[in-house]
Amino acid sequence: MSKYFIFSICLFLSITVKINAQSAPVQFECNMAVQICETKFNPVDDSVLIWGSFNSWTFGIPMESVSDSLYAISFNLIIDSTYQFKFVNTHGNGVFWEEGPNRELLVPVGGTTFSDYFNRDSICNYPPVPVTFECNMAVQICEMNFDPLIDSLFLKGEFNSWSEDNRMLPISDTIWEASIDLEPGLYYPFKFYTSHNGGVWEFGDSRVIYVPLSGTSFYDYFNHDTICNPIPVEITSFTAHSDNMKIILNWSTATETNNKGFEIEKKTVKMQSQVINQWQNIGFIPGNGTTTEHHSYIYTDENSNVGKYQYRLKQLDYNGSYNYSTVIEIDVSEPKEFSLYQNYPNPFNPITTIKYSIGDVGTSPASPSGGFMKFVKLKVFDILGNEVATLVNEEQPVGNYTVRFDGSKLASGIYLYQLKSENFTQTHKMILLK
Repeated sequence: MSKYFIFSICLFLSITVKINAQSAPVQFECNMAVQICETKFNPVDDSVLIWGSFNSWTFGIPMESVSDSLYAISFNLIIDSTYQFKFVNTHGNGVFWEEGPNRELLVPVGGTTFSDYFNRDSICNYPPVPVTFECNMAVQICEMNFDPLIDSLFLKGEFNSWSEDNRMLPISDTIWEASIDLEPGLYYPFKFYTSHNGGVWEFGDSRVIYVPLSGTSFYDYFNHDTICNPIPVEITSFTAHSDNMKIILNWSTATETNNKGFEIEKKTVKMQSQVINQWQNIGFIPGNGTTTEHHSYIYTDENSNVGKYQYRLKQLDYNGSYNYSTVIEIDVSEPKEFSLYQNYPNPFNPITTIKYSIGDVGTSPASPSGGFMKFVKLKVFDILGNEVATLVNEEQPVGNYTVRFDGSKLASGIYLYQLKSENFTQTHKMILLK
């Protein structure tokens, strides 16, 4: 810069030393605001020069900064003379002349001031600035309106003619992001759009973002929705029916969300003139988590006798919350005949369960509870016919019964168990396999 200073002194001397009463002061001003705005001029490192016919275009003279964007220099020039000149920008160690023809100035009596923008440009065409868009899809995922494994999220707006040019990318389990460069100082309408089920726009009017000179970022939930209203566990049917000595429960779901499973609860309403009002947990069936597919469930209650029962389902979420189903009721009537059922499990080791029914037939005296009494024998024999155990040997009222048989003291083999009462006798085989 020192050489420019020397040149300035020389020019000043060459002009002012002339004894000419027709000279007058002229101030040249160059406004670099637009160049600064467009990042084409850095006031810290760059300089503004003036070249012209007043020194035969021999060199550029540095202008002084008089404000953040205004540069100036003053000369004494001959009145009624016309001078040509241009401003020069030294941005990035380069030399950038103003575009277009040379400027001209006629020096009036008394002098003048010339002021203009570099390149005669008073409007800043701001360079694009980065804008980051982030969309939180947590609620859509929760409500099963977006599947991160197969669905895509797009940023659509006037800046891309509402096309799918800007696919957003996941930066976490629930947040998608896209960054684009936009011209600052303008407002841009836009919306988020998913490919779920053929394409889904956000509800309502378009969003609008204003882009400042420094750039900006945008963050919100899809559809402005921060609260998840999950698809419930929708139980479409819940039924019960009896099969011999079992009560079989069936239920179906249309949708499930966060479903850990179902606890089966039972209440005995009436059994042999006794009324019981307490719910009991008798089993658990796992659920299917979150799904919109139809699912069917079954549970068999093996421990029911003659009486009236109620059942309900306690649906459990993984977060610990729960909901109850409607209550269903079933009346298990007294058996009409004697029956001996196959033991379960079979083969067994060493314990198995034997079930039988005492039918409401005959003329035995009634029990204190009101049912008819039958004298019943239930015995176990080996394959040779030797008795090895007596499981029942007493009067029992009409109803269904369950007996556990422990064969831990017996050798492996085939055994027979026999139910006998009045004119009824029935025998089944079972296998003890150790």
